[in-house]
Amino acid sequence: MSGIIGISPDMRSGVVGKPPIGNVIQIVTGSAVASSGHSGNSVAMGTTVTNPRPTHNQGVSIGTQSFTPRFSNSNILVQTNNIYMSERANASDHFHLFLQDNTASTVLSHMAMYAPFGIVTFGNHGGVCNLNHAFASWGTTARTLEFRIGTDGGTSTNFIWNPYYNSGSRNTTETGQFHWTLKEISQ
Repeated sequence: MSGIIGISPDMRSGVVGKPPIGNVIQIVTGSAVASSGHSGNSVAMGTTVTNPRPTHNQGVSIGTQSFTPRFSNSNILVQTNNIYMSERANASDHFHLFLQDNTASTVLSHMAMYAPFGIVTFGNHGGVCNLNHAFASWGTTARTLEFRIGTDGGTSTNFIWNPYYNSGSRNTTETGQFHWTLKEISQ
């Protein structure tokens, strides 16, 4: 291997064809400012998310990415940083982070968390979610993918959400950055 990471020897030499199984075909990264702001704020998280798995357009959008697979029989690996979600008053139980395909109106990847915090008798819940999941390619057409978060608490305004702060500090006036990586892997 010559030091080029993630590209098969066949692709470097210009040979056309499917790369060997397990090779990374392409990597697409993106990020978005995604935050409810200062921790004292109470915000809504869009429409109610269905448990145990959300459906298309539930919750609220936190970032979009265009993606075009190069092979119709590859897998796509999605990875994100953590995003923290919690409630300020007991309005829900489950918190969700998911990736949807806006072109096909489907959910591709999903994670949910249900965690009490503080003294359990308060009844408040929260979660730290991230995506680390592979799914089959839909073909070789461009699609608009959208990252969304939500809760089963409906349109209540009792929520806080934020990825890790920009500087790594605990300054609650900073907004968080939500980052993602999409890797196409040959199969």
